Amino acid sequence: MINSTSLIFTNPGEIDIRGATIAGLSAKEEADTAIGYFGTGLKYAIAQVLANRGSIQIWSGLSCHEFHAKDLEFRGQDFSQIIMDSQEAGILGDTAEPTSIPLGFTTHYGKRWTAWQIFRELYANALDEGGTVTRGGRYTAMPAPGQTTIIVTGWEELQDQYFHRDSIILPTTQHYDVETETLRVADQSSPFIYYKGVRVASRNAGLLWNFKQGVTLTEDRTVEASSYDISMEVCKFVVQCDSEAIIKKIVCAARATFEEAALGWFSPPKKVNSCSDAFARVAADLYRQDPVKYSDYEELAMEYEPALREMKRVELSPLQANMLEKAKRLVARMGYEYEVTHLPIAVENLGGKTLGRYKNGVITLSPLVFDQGTKQVVSTLYEECLHAKLGYRDCTYEMQTHLFNVIVGLFEESWGEPC
Repeated sequence: MINSTSLIFTNPGEIDIRGATIAGLSAKEEADTAIGYFGTGLKYAIAQVLANRGSIQIWSGLSCHEFHAKDLEFRGQDFSQIIMDSQEAGILGDTAEPTSIPLGFTTHYGKRWTAWQIFRELYANALDEGGTVTRGGRYTAMPAPGQTTIIVTGWEELQDQYFHRDSIILPTTQHYDVETETLRVADQSSPFIYYKGVRVASRNAGLLWNFKQGVTLTEDRTVEASSYDISMEVCKFVVQCDSEAIIKKIVCAARATFEEAALGWFSPPKKVNSCSDAFARVAADLYRQDPVKYSDYEELAMEYEPALREMKRVELSPLQANMLEKAKRLVARMGYEYEVTHLPIAVENLGGKTLGRYKNGVITLSPLVFDQGTKQVVSTLYEECLHAKLGYRDCTYEMQTHLFNVIVGLFEESWGEPC
């Protein structure tokens, strides 16, 4: 049965074959390192190896249990029931009469599991018991007393997983740059997310994430990479992380990455005593570079680096002050008298090409608007008053519709009648 491409999973101790035949029977549920539960994984592996035209033997010591499928008709539908052929070894090395037992599941069992998940199950079972996996060949490990040996032959896609095994279950030599109570993180990109060293999701990530706890798995031992649990763990991690490089990779993550999605729930801390010194330092650096893009970090950045307040302040010249007063009078006549007279209007460096901002009840203009003339001061002040009064956001259908209606209204006024 063994050939050069066969997968041979071995580990110390003789398996109780009932664990492969009785649904819901498992001794792993309380284990700290195991991710399997409900006793389904090995049954799924048996069913799917046979469903994909492979063969599988499970040796408990020198007792051999081989599985095959038998056609079964049920309510007009065809199924393939799993049959276990057993050859039990006696105490003195003799063998008992072979038996053939129909099992209570078919090749439909675990049909949503893919090849890598089946390999992960068999490999994880072996590793949990101090074992390993090899391929068939000259130095193949053979069944032996006191050992469990699982031999899988066929199903080429499953055989190929052997060459990717270190991406399915991380090797114990994996280096991590940061480790906390709930996470291990390495500064290297990864297409997968891990839980207790075992792959549980596929996602484009700028870092390698290995969760130690705080993750709820589905029945197939996977997790949604953008789930709330995952996001909360990432958000808690980033504010307490001591590595500036790791923090920057998370908060500055590219679009469509795991990190960018995970921060969908993120609300940056406002006080330096709510985060690590490294996070506060990164927040100040990012805010200095682009105050608008990283405006959520403003309060934290200002507390950590008070000099940033001076960087923002702008003193208007008499000419600029006159331009602002004229703009306020004109915008008030355009229907925004309350906003112009009651809301604070500040002039600060906003970074980049940003000309204005309305946030937390304050209208802020960039000094750049004064370089472009009073008309630009008026239009920017008008836009921010509009944001304050109507709540419309930039580049939205609501904003566009409102501005078109204003333009049409001006023509109506000039004609002296409605359209």
